[in-house]
Amino acid sequence: MKKIILISQNTEVKKAFSSIAKSRSFSFETVTHKSGEKCGSEAFRYIDVSGVNKKDLEARLAVLSETGHPWGVVDPEGSIEDVGDLFHRGACDYFTMRSGKKLKVRRVQQALDFHAARSAPRSRENGNNSAPANKAPKPAAEYARDWSSVKSGRTYTFCIMYVELRPSQDVSGKSGSTYREQMQTAFHNMISQQVGPYDGRVWMWNEWGGLVLFPFDGSKCDTIFMAMRLILNRVPFSIECGPFNTILDFRLALHIGVTSYQDRGLTGTIISDDINFIFHLGKNKLEPGYLYLTDNFLPLLTDDLKKLFKEQGHYEEHRIYRMSSPYGIHV
Repeated sequence: MKKIILISQNTEVKKAFSSIAKSRSFSFETVTHKSGEKCGSEAFRYIDVSGVNKKDLEARLAVLSETGHPWGVVDPEGSIEDVGDLFHRGACDYFTMRSGKKLKVRRVQQALDFHAARSAPRSRENGNNSAPANKAPKPAAEYARDWSSVKSGRTYTFCIMYVELRPSQDVSGKSGSTYREQMQTAFHNMISQQVGPYDGRVWMWNEWGGLVLFPFDGSKCDTIFMAMRLILNRVPFSIECGPFNTILDFRLALHIGVTSYQDRGLTGTIISDDINFIFHLGKNKLEPGYLYLTDNFLPLLTDDLKKLFKEQGHYEEHRIYRMSSPYGIHV
């Protein structure tokens, strides 16, 4: 049984851990800041940062980072400015307690899975068909809050969107090249317009689709809302966004992955397991008309949004999830 230790003297914070204290999945105790981060067990420690000055917090986080054991941060006042930096240091959860929110057993287990996935070596051995454990994005590379922090030639963890228009038989086989090019251009421009407000960049692109990159700070990726909007509004997009004369039918998936970055048009020499994976997934697994997520992206969703997605098995080393209805009815 995994031990959870809360380092806090705040009564309200302790109340937020009531479900953890009652759970049969974990043993739980609270300790003071004086002793908590130095205890020698392999427990999962949550440190409450409320009322801790910046100098003391730096020292305590440094101790936690050196243990190699899982740890998370409770920030009731939202005082941490750079949440992504916590994950760089080794944190596997960040909890704010907004609106009286309580920590759930499921979330703690996801954080533990995150720690395990990050600590374990990755494997792509041939013939390994065992289903992988559900896991959160692993900070295997630099994070970037926005594109001003992204430099060519360096490696980052990105939110990656795969999107590909499936042209109708008339368009792909019978229409003239001019009309096909107009459709391809219109679809590219539509995607570029939709991802722009979310700091997305169309990156690798062929005739009918490709990859869009979004800077990822290690804690959240709001592109889920844009991707859901693309699926739900494909009928009006079909009418308003180009000379399509048909209802757009496209494949769509979101993944958190690592790649070196080069400007568009200079990506021919990039070698990335995650880029290969998302292209393979798009070509071989995705059905048009649905939004898919990988197990690297799913933990970024709220509990309510997760209910909209149903597991579809696994592909290569990832579990795959599909949104089949915005109303939580899976068909």
